[in-house]
Amino acid sequence: MSSVEPIKPGALSALRLTVPAGGGEHLARFRSAGAERTGTRDFLLPLELLEGHGPETWWLGEDAAPRTTVAGVQAVAAGDLLLCEAFEADTRDPRKAARALYVRLFEFLQAHDYGHVVKGWNYLADINQGHGDTERYKQFCLGRGEALDAAWNHEYLPAGTGVGGGPDTGLRVTLLASRQAPRVIENPRQVSAFRYPRQYGPQSPSFSRATTIGNGRGELLFISGTAAIVGHDSLHAASIEGQVGETLRNWQSLFDACERQCGARPSLANEAWYRVYLRHPEHLDITRELLGVNGLPLERVHFYRADICRRELLFELDGIIGVRPA
Repeated sequence: MSSVEPIKPGALSALRLTVPAGGGEHLARFRSAGAERTGTRDFLLPLELLEGHGPETWWLGEDAAPRTTVAGVQAVAAGDLLLCEAFEADTRDPRKAARALYVRLFEFLQAHDYGHVVKGWNYLADINQGHGDTERYKQFCLGRGEALDAAWNHEYLPAGTGVGGGPDTGLRVTLLASRQAPRVIENPRQVSAFRYPRQYGPQSPSFSRATTIGNGRGELLFISGTAAIVGHDSLHAASIEGQVGETLRNWQSLFDACERQCGARPSLANEAWYRVYLRHPEHLDITRELLGVNGLPLERVHFYRADICRRELLFELDGIIGVRPA
């Protein structure tokens, strides 16, 4: 088996969301659907980009290892961190596809001694098709849950995002893994996703609301895809304005929880990358305006056309934010 060659120990402390003052190499760039991959550290975000200022780039103050492919898993490593992705084109059975893909990824991480998943990004074709327990997202959750049950020690669940694309999206999963265990943060305004009641499917979604890892200057906060859900109920079903506002209140609640656990409060103005998922492209202008008024630095935001995991949801926001100690 080929190996992913890590670089210097402790590279976790060098991870940055902006270019280091002295310059540096990037760990990864994320390219949208249709964009040309220009380097070995490019990762695909298989959605239509509606708006964004250059590719989302994660930086290091030192070199990253070359991208390596092993048994269908592509990865790049930097000391204590590893970013990997895998793809399955055939998703006629989302449960089977998710189980097989996650087993492959977990076996890869175990073989390379990266024992902790910090966050996962999941992109599934036609995520809202089907009804009741046959809905494709619910079947995906079943398959992912079965893979977790087989491989995970249930110590915690990582942060996660799951949205849908068109028929050609297949199933693409990107995982950020670490040799250090992350800190898990839940949102007191929301029922934890892994404790949702049975009405949301036979397997609750297997993710935490947020996780943090240290990066030498404080923490990096990885927020799961967050929507207008309070408790476990979707709110403002017909209002993009209402959903954006409720989502931002959920983020502020997460910031409160992060401050209690980490001793420092995140700020939207900190170094960050944000991903906005919109069900309807015609909501781009009003969403941009609302986010800008509420303090998101729009030059750090990428807007994508995506199907949200619940049919009534129009908007979802996820991101990574630097959290510096007081």
